[in-house]
Amino acid sequence: MKERGREGKGKEGGDYNEEEEEDEEQEEEDEEEEEEEEEEEDEEQEEEDEKEEDEEEEEEEEDEDEKEEEEEAGYTGKVKGRLK
Repeated sequence: MKERGREGKGKEGGDYNEEEEEDEEQEEEDEEEEEEEEEEEDEEQEEEDEKEEDEEEEEEEEDEDEKEEEEEAGYTGKVKGRLK
């Protein structure tokens, strides 16, 4: 018959549970690191998306400004020789 250890079955039950506990702790740390990395990647992607959106908006504003300037100058899109 096996003797019971403090934390498990058998004489070396305590060691087994310590190893198991260390494995679980390592697993939790790995999961936390993975979550942190995913959060960082998400934040970076979000920043990149915002930057792209800002650039697109800026381009649209520039296009609108250019169009307004052309309209103010009398440019109609058709070349008739001179601007009005």
